[in-house]
Amino acid sequence: MKAFITQSITSASCLLLIAMPANAQFTFAEPGTKADQTDTAAVYANRILKRRLQTDKRLAVNLLNKEDGGADVYASLPFQSEQLHLLLGRYQAFGQVASPTSGPKLKGSIDDKRLAQTRFQAEQMILGSATSDVKVLDEFSAPPVAEGEGALLSKINGPNCNLVQAFDLALAGRLAEAMAKQSALEGSKEKFSATAQARIENNRLCLLALSGNVAAAATAIKKASSTSPWLNSPAKYPINLLNQANILLANKDASSALAILEKLDVPLSGRLALAHMRTRLAVYSQSGDKVRAQELANEMVKRYPTNPGALTTAGDLAMQNENYKQASVYLKQAASLNKANPDSLIKLAQCQAKMGDLDEAIKTASLATRDYPQSPESHMALGKLHMDNKEFLGARLQFERALEVSNGFAEKKQVFLPLMKVLDIMNEDKDLLKYLLQWVKQYPQEPVCHYNRAFVLAEKKQVDEAIEEYTKAINLAPKYSKARYNLALLYVQKKKPLEAKAQLMRFIEDSNGPEKEQAATLLKTL
Repeated sequence: MKAFITQSITSASCLLLIAMPANAQFTFAEPGTKADQTDTAAVYANRILKRRLQTDKRLAVNLLNKEDGGADVYASLPFQSEQLHLLLGRYQAFGQVASPTSGPKLKGSIDDKRLAQTRFQAEQMILGSATSDVKVLDEFSAPPVAEGEGALLSKINGPNCNLVQAFDLALAGRLAEAMAKQSALEGSKEKFSATAQARIENNRLCLLALSGNVAAAATAIKKASSTSPWLNSPAKYPINLLNQANILLANKDASSALAILEKLDVPLSGRLALAHMRTRLAVYSQSGDKVRAQELANEMVKRYPTNPGALTTAGDLAMQNENYKQASVYLKQAASLNKANPDSLIKLAQCQAKMGDLDEAIKTASLATRDYPQSPESHMALGKLHMDNKEFLGARLQFERALEVSNGFAEKKQVFLPLMKVLDIMNEDKDLLKYLLQWVKQYPQEPVCHYNRAFVLAEKKQVDEAIEEYTKAINLAPKYSKARYNLALLYVQKKKPLEAKAQLMRFIEDSNGPEKEQAATLLKTL
């Protein structure tokens, strides 16, 4: 059976209170002189930012140069084989100011006043007070808020509220909702400072790419390259440039990615320094520059000998160069150090399989499924190894488990196709058709689901039902040329030349592939 086919920071007033009881008056104070400590130290001295950084290790701080000042607080999210970095804000420190002693002034009974005072004191404990914390403001002149409390900023700054909420939604994996919050800023970002625009644009591009719209994100980068400050100043916006290079690289545009990296000549620290090296290595590798890629890999491992990401990247490169023995050394080290995800174990198993040791590869992949039972990638890797070893029942069980723990259509689709393949090999026609029917019922608006069901139904000689499913796929995606061609063949089989001609003519109009000549030849016979 044929394979399945898929297709400037402003110095505005320093706000002391974020949330107040009803009818309360906000209390303002002018910023004092700048604190002696650096902006990075100020970020860690602020209770809210410190809490965020301590509770979510995806967050980190990047200190900007002395001329610009400030420190970016950002979160690193996985993106293909690299990372993209969402900005929570660029914060600058202000001197400590006197904290109000009496709290909000409210009219009402003595009990109302006591209640208001108690609530005020509680809020100061939670949010941090100006007498015990260094005061920091972001590029919207707004103070930080705790995770999940972005809506509090609506009392201060609506755009910043949307950005913070989008940031937290993205960290929670709710990308569609994050995009909706982010899109509320479209068309209005020109009102803000260059630094605020940089955060808006950076996060928009990252969310586009993380949502799977890599081509759209890459197009936006190229469109804005001559006009937007966030693309032209590596000293001011290093994180933004690093993200754009990774997006262009994911769009298979290594030359444009390298051009951006060549601008990024400012020294980076912490995880950004390693991310920069990994991205540059990936650019060299995609460009076919094996010598520079290997030199950088050697330098990276020397500089970060106990970093799982550096070791895994070096292992990837060694595998690409078919140096499986060296790759296995790097990947074993990485797997022993990396307890956060199964990536290194999965790649080690793949390396062992390439070396011809399927038994050891299956043993390694089994460890990944044991240690990371909720990882679809682990089950997929083990399933594929079982397939290679002709252990089809074991493969089926792993693919079914991978489907069970997958999230969202795009992830599930990667699992569904090999599951269908192994069911077909096992001649499990009943289960195969059952899964395909469940698939179209669960995702009726996805053309590929109808296409795959039609494909199998045609193979099983259920032509009328296959025609119905191909038609549904075409109605959802009129330029789905493979579906049109297969539908035309079924009409020929059913001796319906008029219907076949209509589909072939549209196929020839839309297609540029090798089947175009075949379609033209077939059309002449009708």
